[in-house]
Amino acid sequence: MNSKINVTTRQRRRPGRNRSLTPTTTGMKRHTSGASSTSLKQQKKQDLIKRKQKLAAAKRWENIQNLSATHQHRTKIALDTERIARGGGQYVEDLPSSLAPLPSAPHGWSFSHTTHDMGAQIELSKQLTTFYPHSSTPIPDRNSSTSPSSRQTQIEFTSSSSLAAAHILSDSCPYLVTPGSRFGPSTTKIGLLCSVSHKSKGGKLQGFDDHTDSLLRCSSLVTNLLDSQAARSFYEQHKESWKQSEGSGLHDDSMLYAPGIAVFRRDDVEEEALKEEGADTDDDEFELIISAEPDANLADNRSPSRTRQAQGKLISPYVINVLSAVPVSASVVRKKRFTLPEERPAVDAEIRSLMRKRMARCLRVFEQRGDRAIVLGAFGCGSSSQNSVDMVAELWAELVACESARFKDVFERVIFAVSGKQHMPFKRAFEMRLFQEEVDLALASGDTDAD
Repeated sequence: MNSKINVTTRQRRRPGRNRSLTPTTTGMKRHTSGASSTSLKQQKKQDLIKRKQKLAAAKRWENIQNLSATHQHRTKIALDTERIARGGGQYVEDLPSSLAPLPSAPHGWSFSHTTHDMGAQIELSKQLTTFYPHSSTPIPDRNSSTSPSSRQTQIEFTSSSSLAAAHILSDSCPYLVTPGSRFGPSTTKIGLLCSVSHKSKGGKLQGFDDHTDSLLRCSSLVTNLLDSQAARSFYEQHKESWKQSEGSGLHDDSMLYAPGIAVFRRDDVEEEALKEEGADTDDDEFELIISAEPDANLADNRSPSRTRQAQGKLISPYVINVLSAVPVSASVVRKKRFTLPEERPAVDAEIRSLMRKRMARCLRVFEQRGDRAIVLGAFGCGSSSQNSVDMVAELWAELVACESARFKDVFERVIFAVSGKQHMPFKRAFEMRLFQEEVDLALASGDTDAD
């Protein structure tokens, strides 16, 4: 009896179960439909994100390709410059000709070919390169070294490159340049400060957009840094100093002065600056027509076609005096010595003191060598050294512009060539340092009157 009742009970519960399943199944269907809609939206969103990522990746790749092409082009120019400078100093410059274009190309332009031979200039510059060791005579006081000057230094700022500034000086101040003749090569009173590596002879000789690399791509400086005895002494001392300091990044105060460096290529930044000033430098639209064949031995040294980029275009040579020095590597110093936040001011003070001393020694060499116009920059503020732009600008102001400056009115013209994003911060910091001095003098004068 009990078993029958149990069976009946189980049988009666089955319809109830079936009835309760009906609404549950409907809810599941609705839930499934909503989930499908949400999943579809998420899928579309993911597809959109993937498309954006692909477009961004394609854009990055395009930029990399463009940078790679520019880098390769600059590297080729650097190697070609080294070949010309170390291979006799001869090259051919293409100049627009007044002659009518060839009949075969009535819409083209004719170009004549001018051969330049800088062999004697480069060789003499290499022989006269001077090494100033770390133990050189310290900078004498202004009163004991120079008499008061009646001239006032003309200080200028430019966002173009150092070479562009030097080129403008060479063209606008012909009295600073003595042209070469059969009695001797060209000489100049224009000096340019170059920041070099403590170990890379001749710099990188690559296609990087760097101050030193640009100078090496455009001039004969590579021979002075690679082939002169003075350069060997310069790098040997820096190597020894690096070992003794265990790679502290402070480096030493040794310098290398190379007179009469021949610049025979147009600087990349100079080209851009001339275009911004409205100069007619766009040769790319002209078709190169060869109207006369140059010396076959110099065919490989011909300036690049106008259909190429104007970067590194061969030009008529001009000469500058280049002083090479190694700045303090602030990034290495901080990495080696900075461990606690409270130690940072002491480390920065040491960097500032050493940089001031080194920059003053550079100015002293320019003064001793008789340079009357000099081109300076954000010395040691590149990616390798990472010194503060504000600090370097303030130090230059303290050395050449402040009332108590050791080198105030020593030079006729001082041009600060700082390009890119560093230009305005550099100029602002320089001017603020002079303003700070005016405020300090005014306060000191007020205190004196009160007494």
